[in-house]
Order: sequence, then C-alpha cells, then structure tokens
Amino acid sequence: NMIKKVINKEKIDCDLEKVNSILYTNKEEEIDKIKDLESYLKLNDISVYKDNNELVDSKYMISVRDTYMFHPIKFIYGLIKDKNNIYEDTSIKKIDKINDYYICYTDKCKIKCKYVVLASHYPYFLLPYLFPIKGSLERSYLSASKYKSDNISMISYSNPFISIRSYKDYLIYLSNSHSLDKDMDIYNNFKELKMNIKDLGLKEDYLWSNIDIITNDGLPYIGKIKDNMYIGTGYNTWGLTNGFLAGKIISDNILNKDNKYINLFNPKRSNFSKNIGIISDIGKNISGYVKGYFIKNKNIIYDRDKMIYKDGNREYIVCRNCPHLGCKLLFNSIEKTWDCHCHGSRFDIEGRCISGPSNKNIIYKENNKD
Repeated sequence: NMIKKVINKEKIDCDLEKVNSILYTNKEEEIDKIKDLESYLKLNDISVYKDNNELVDSKYMISVRDTYMFHPIKFIYGLIKDKNNIYEDTSIKKIDKINDYYICYTDKCKIKCKYVVLASHYPYFLLPYLFPIKGSLERSYLSASKYKSDNISMISYSNPFISIRSYKDYLIYLSNSHSLDKDMDIYNNFKELKMNIKDLGLKEDYLWSNIDIITNDGLPYIGKIKDNMYIGTGYNTWGLTNGFLAGKIISDNILNKDNKYINLFNPKRSNFSKNIGIISDIGKNISGYVKGYFIKNKNIIYDRDKMIYKDGNREYIVCRNCPHLGCKLLFNSIEKTWDCHCHGSRFDIEGRCISGPSNKNIIYKENNKD
C-alpha cells in the first residue's frame, strides 16, 4: 500500500500491474502445510483462492489477488528528484568517526557527512557488527525466455525454490537455490536450469545467478547500529518489499519519527533461533573457506598466489584470494566472473570488484597486487 501510494503521488511510470501471487507444491507431504497457511491467511482477513496454472506440475495451488509487480529500476529513478546529487561508481574503502561526523574514504577523496546508511547488500566490515556470523548466503540461478502470456507470479512451497514471474514478453525462471558453501558446481546448476526451461518448451535468452542474504530468524536487519550510522541488509530474497521497508524505517529513524517496525527489525535484536543460527553460519563460513582449497576449475591455471584464465589469445591474471577475508576464489565459467563462496564477493573477468563485501580488486601485478 505504501509503494502504491508513492507511485501514484509521484506519478512514477514503473509498469505497476496487479497480479495473482501463486503458491504451489508438487509434493503430497506439503499439501497440508499449504492448507494450514491458507487457514491462517483467512483468519487474518486475506482472501485466498484455489488456482490453476498449467505451466508447472502441481498437486495443490493457492493464490492471493491483491498483489503487484513493478519495475524496480524505473521506480527508483522516479524517486530521484535531483539526479545531480546522485554519485555512482564511488567505492567507499573505509569509514572513520571524528567528533559528530563521519569521514568516508574513497580512492581519490574524503566525504564528510553526519549520517551514514549502509545499504550495500553485504557489509564489508567486521566490527562492531560481526555480520559474517549473523547471516548466510544463498545462490539462485535464473533465466529469461521469450514468452507471451498473462502476468505470472508464482513460487514453490519449499527450498530449493522454483520462482516464476513474467515481464512483458519474457518469462523469468529461478531454480536450484542453495547455500553458497554447499554446491560449488555452478556450471551444472546452470545446466539443470536450462533443462527445466527446455521442459517448458522454452529457450533461455539470458542466464545469470543471484546471491541473497538469509538471516538467522528470517527477518531483515534494518536500523541503527551506532550513533548516526544505519544499516539495511538481509532481505531474505524479498528485496523489493524489504528494501522499501528499510528506506522507510531508516528515514523515520533519522528524522526521529515513530515507526512501529523499528524494534522488530532492530539489527541488535537477540533471540534463541538467532543464537542457534550463529553456530550454523560459523560452520558455513568455515566450510566455504576449506572447500575453496580443494575445488579447482579445470580451465584455470593455478600458480602460487595467482590464477590464469585463457580465452583465445587473451590471458586474464588475477589474485587467488578474496581481499575481504582471504577465501579462495572460484571461476564462474557461465557468467565469466571470479566468485567467493564464503561471503559472496564477485569480480569481473579482469579482476575488478563488482559485488561486495570486498571493496578491492583482484587484478594481479607482479610485486604489486591491486
């Protein structure tokens, strides 16, 4: 409702459309679980409908109708009133607090500010937040295929999820979700995704993977972590809604406005399930670190602290370790990236950092590593 209100008030053209959101299962043992959820929604005055969609095999399927889809980039552009005050491609390498202000350091300059909002997906720092033990990472594999249909928004009941959405002339298909440390064979996961698409009678026009942060208790971390410093992260695959929620909570926090969600999503919250999850996340970090030593790509040449990938006459040389915490990197042959299976940092084929928590490149130069 808040998003709709903003779109209408600001007259943002972002392809907002109403669509049924479908939940389905093809497993007998999950039917009763969906029926329990159905009863819960009805008790909370949410209308639930039996549905049918021949795109997937289903033993039970329900939907709710008052849900929407929209284009997130068009939405964000519509929010920006003065584009001259938006700076991109400016990596922050360090943040210091001096008196009542923060100094944010880039490669070329220092930025002085009173408030800092960390909304960079995965925080790059360890202290005081200790984020590596407060969440795990999940990779999913996606395709976009030419497909003419009515609007579709559907998801399977349990992991590994299958999530299907349409956008104009394309069908977006997600599958094979797994913890980052569990399955490092990216090539085979993409191969299975292609087979799923083929079973639908479609051909993939685009392929990519996505990494989401999964928190211990299933709720995002949104709010203040120390004086005038705020964070929004851990959206548990629901970034469109939780990202908007984070913007609202943090702006209300800074403006000293009441917001009933502040305590619920407090990044300093503590509960039993989270404490149990911390043990699990420590294990996942260790597992990703150890496996990186033993799993190697057959098309990569390894030489001490560097890796070499040859593509025709072109040779790419990068550092072996992730600059964040030293985990071994693996080559993603489908997307042509160097990926960290501990904390999700990614680098393009030449070694430039494209996704954190690392904020440094891995371009290798003899006696002078970037």
